[in-house]
Formats: sequence, structure tokens, C-alpha cells
Amino acid sequence: MNASLSTGLVFSLLFATAVQADFPATYTYDPYVRHANDYVEDFSEPVELQPLPLPPGESTSSFSPGPLPDINGQAHKHRGSEPLAPAAPHGWSDADQHTSFDPAAYAGGSTYGNWSGLTSGWYGSAAGLYLTRDLPSRRVLTSDLADPTWVGLTNRDADVGWEPGFEVTFGRCLTENLRWEAGYWWLDQMQSYAGVWDPTASLITTIDLNNVTIGPDPAATFFDGSSEHVLHRAYDMQNIELNLYYRPCWFSSCGEGYYGCTPCDNPWHVELLAGIRYFRFEDYLQFGSVEGTANFGDDDGRWEAYVESEVENHLIGAQIGALIDYHLTHCWTIYARPKVGLYGNHINQDFRVRRGDDLEVGQNTITGEWYPVASNKNDISFLAEIDLGVRWDFSSNWSAFAAYRAIAVTGVALSDEQIPHYLADIAGVRDIDSGSSLIVHGVVAGLQFQF
Repeated sequence: MNASLSTGLVFSLLFATAVQADFPATYTYDPYVRHANDYVEDFSEPVELQPLPLPPGESTSSFSPGPLPDINGQAHKHRGSEPLAPAAPHGWSDADQHTSFDPAAYAGGSTYGNWSGLTSGWYGSAAGLYLTRDLPSRRVLTSDLADPTWVGLTNRDADVGWEPGFEVTFGRCLTENLRWEAGYWWLDQMQSYAGVWDPTASLITTIDLNNVTIGPDPAATFFDGSSEHVLHRAYDMQNIELNLYYRPCWFSSCGEGYYGCTPCDNPWHVELLAGIRYFRFEDYLQFGSVEGTANFGDDDGRWEAYVESEVENHLIGAQIGALIDYHLTHCWTIYARPKVGLYGNHINQDFRVRRGDDLEVGQNTITGEWYPVASNKNDISFLAEIDLGVRWDFSSNWSAFAAYRAIAVTGVALSDEQIPHYLADIAGVRDIDSGSSLIVHGVVAGLQFQF
């Protein structure tokens, strides 16, 4: 047994020596043994490939290596050729292609897309608004001399209505995770009217007019025993804000390429926001009457009188919130943008009791105080807002959006709440009532452009 084993070992050594004599001592496998990262270099000069050595007795044949495995997200041809560029994203020309894979350029879009390598970072939008406000608390202003239970005119009869407005925003991306945005919107002044007419001149007001004169005449001369009472309402709003948006997490790619209309790997996208805001709300209410059977406008207003309440709310404060996107596809997104803030509210009031020709004003006959009353007050207000909308990214730079918007404000002064039950209470009028709330809601729709 041992002799046979020794003989086998001897023959094996002799065979290995013979084979080694016919083959090179080392093998050159370049480039196939090189690291894969070497293939992303720019090979300016073609290199001739050396064929692998073949064992004796085998015929030589041409060998052409195939494509290498995917490297950094794209395949390359064999050495000596240029790397393959990725296909042009949807909506982009060949001139916009990247020569190497850029994960940031293909990341899932925020509401304003992803800026890295694709745009200047600036964007802007313009939108139309169509909003209304809630009705104030109901108050009866007109009744009948013969039937005091009859309701002729209330403060709600002059409806608040729906009014158009306009909104503009612009902003810039500072980094992939940080951007700022400024916005301004306003609502056109809403005006509405209501009135009641009685040819028998038996209209009276529910406001207590005792101890108040307008010029030489008692105020009741104009408002009680009248043939016509009228109501005029107006309000307008303005809003300015500056916010900083921060993306706490970077989400995975969304669709194929930039604005590729395919489902997203991770459809959720969240940005936190913090900023400052100025909100202005002006409210005006006028209640008018004519003496007896006179008409409005007779003798340049000599026979008519008005009680007018006008307040301005100026809210300045800080807010926080979030922008929450859910990508249905990379072209279609639904979103919610809640905001809430604490504000200081500076309130100005002008309260007037006057004759139609403005030559005479109201006076308290007991204290001797005169109208008009101008006063101001500082208070604390809360403001909350939410947009619930949908966005369509229909090109690489343009998108369209539409949303339902609701705004709720507490701690505001309304014109209706400043009219006292007892008109002679000038001190009470001077003390502004700011315990009311305001709700504004409606639709906003517009276009956005990324520069």
C-alpha cells in the first residue's frame, strides 16, 4: 500500500513539472481583475486588450468581453468606450441629461420639487382666492311701532357674501432640506346692503336712544317713526407671512426620473415650518334711517342719520406648522398644510353717530360727551389655518394646484359687537369688545413656476 502511494506521488510531481514548463509562470488578467470603480474613469485613450493564454493543443479564438455589471446605477461598455448616460427624464431634453448618476436629482419631490442640479432654487406662484366669512351673532335692529315683536331688519340681513382675492408667493431653496418662502394675499373689499321700507312710517329701532341728540334733535326723531331703515356692511382682509421650511428626513426616490408619472417608493413627504405673520381684518357696519316719510338724499342728507361702527384688527405674531404631501404618482400629489400661531392684536375703533349731511353729530345729554369715539386696544389672539389640496406637476417647471382653505381667528373685534344697547353709553363704546371669533374659508387655485 505504501509503495503504491509513493509511486503515485512521484508521477504527480513529474506531471506538474511538465505542465509548468509549457505555461507562463504568471497570468495577466487585466482589466478583469481590476476594481469595479476603475470603470467610471474617463479613458481618453483606447487600450488594446490582451487575450488570455490558452492551454496547449487548444485553438485560439477571438474573445470580446460583455458589459460589466451595473455600477453606480448605470451600465458601462467595455474599456475604451464612453459610459452610457441615463435616459432623459420625462419632460426633459437630451441636453438636460446627467453624465453620471445623481441621487439628489432623482429624489422624490417636495411640493416644490427638488432643486439640486435641476433649477436655480427660486420658485414663485400666483393664485386666485374665493373666500367668505362666517356670519356674526344675530341682532335685531328694526321692529314696528304697532307690533314690537315684529322683526324687520337684523344685522345678518346684509350678507357677508363671497369675494375674490389674489395670492402671490415666492421662495428659494437654501439646501436640499431647507428653504424659505414669503407670501402675500388679499381679499377684495366685500360690500352688501339690506333695507326695510314701510309707507306708514311705523318703523322703530331696538337700540335705546334715550339721552342722545343729533344736533338739536333727539336721536329718536330719525330712527323711530321712520319709513325706511337701511344696513350697509363691508370688510376686507390682508395677509403677509415669511416661513422657513425644514425637511427632517430625506425620502426615497419617487417614480422614474424627475416628474416621471409612476408610483412612488415612499409616497409620504413632510416639511416642518416656522415663521412670522401679519394678518389684517377690517370690519364696518352702518345702520341708517330717515325721519318720517323723507327720502334718503333729500336736502343733502339733512333728514337722515347713521350709527357707524368700524374696527381694524392688526395681528402680528409667530406660527408653526407642517407641509404633508402624499404622492399618488410623481405627477399627482395631495397635501395638507396646517398652521397655528399666537399673535398680538392691536385694535383700532371709530364709532360715529351723525346726521347725513355730516354737519351734526351725536351727544350724550347727561355727561356732555360727544361722538365720534376713537379708541384702541391690545389683546392676544390665536390664528389657525389649514390648506387641503391637490397638485399636478404637468412639466419640469410648471405645476397647478387647488385647495380648500379655512382660517379661524379668536380674540378679534367685530363691528357688530361694538354697537351698545344703550347708545348714550359712550364709555362702554370706548371699551372695545374683542371677545369675538372669525372664520374665513373658501377655495384657492393657481400655478407655480420653478426658475
